[in-house]
Amino acid sequence: MDDPTVKWSKERYDEIESKMIPFLKQSGYNLKKDVLFLPISGLIGTNLKTRMGKSICPWWDGPCLFEALDAIEVPLGDPNDPFRMPVLDKFKDMETVVMGKVESGSIREGDSLLIMPNKDQVKVVAIFIDENRVKRAGPGENLRVRVSSVEEENISLGFVLSSTGKLLLY
Repeated sequence: MDDPTVKWSKERYDEIESKMIPFLKQSGYNLKKDVLFLPISGLIGTNLKTRMGKSICPWWDGPCLFEALDAIEVPLGDPNDPFRMPVLDKFKDMETVVMGKVESGSIREGDSLLIMPNKDQVKVVAIFIDENRVKRAGPGENLRVRVSSVEEENISLGFVLSSTGKLLLY
């Protein structure tokens, strides 16, 4: 929709959709549940964060991109699976603190975990959700985890805090 000659044309939108459908079907997508087409302008941000007005695109009555993304239900990992939390940030606060989102499994204060791929064994000293200290956490939670026995500089973003029982292989 960014090309100035398109002018938010329904015909051009339909043409693009009709060309994408066979490709997506062949790639294994279920068009009813896996795909949503919507017009956007990536260059100027139209219909990305907020719905565009009828004056721009009178034929569109659907969601903006952010609304469509917010409506997607992401299945949570199993709390009984091995613990996995990719490290998104880290800092030093008395001891090393790693931040991330729990992808699977659960974590408790006192747990022994590994930081992969270095296989550094650590002990969970404290768990925080926002500013609240908690005793345990599970899939989908965004955490700050204070750990002992590892220096902050030995952890890189993208490392994974994981259970000791089943190693995470790369």
